[in-house]
Amino acid sequence: MIIYPGIRLEAILGATISTRQPHVHVDYIDYGATGVPAYPNSTTVPMTGVTSVIILNTPMSGQTKAREITELAIYNDDTGNISAAIRTSDGTTVRLYVSTVITSSKALLYQHRNSWQTNI
Repeated sequence: MIIYPGIRLEAILGATISTRQPHVHVDYIDYGATGVPAYPNSTTVPMTGVTSVIILNTPMSGQTKAREITELAIYNDDTGNISAAIRTSDGTTVRLYVSTVITSSKALLYQHRNSWQTNI
């Protein structure tokens, strides 16, 4: 999955959580203006109820040509199932990548070579 300047990656829950908010972990690589990859980066962001959360902000135009997401994981540490979605947005248009139910103590995982896997 590759995002370009002006596009951000978001996560959203389908309903409120019983006990613990999940966190989203993202590994990514920025590609400079010349297309040369930089060192890998990562970020972890807590999800907050049913409000969309920016889990990876837009690459900075001019400095970064593209941002490749190499791995993304949402672990369900709650006592019940959760509904979660991953999408991109440019502030006007939203593109849904995946929407799924994650059972308790399981995860939604994206890997650039294996695509999406649920409840692993």
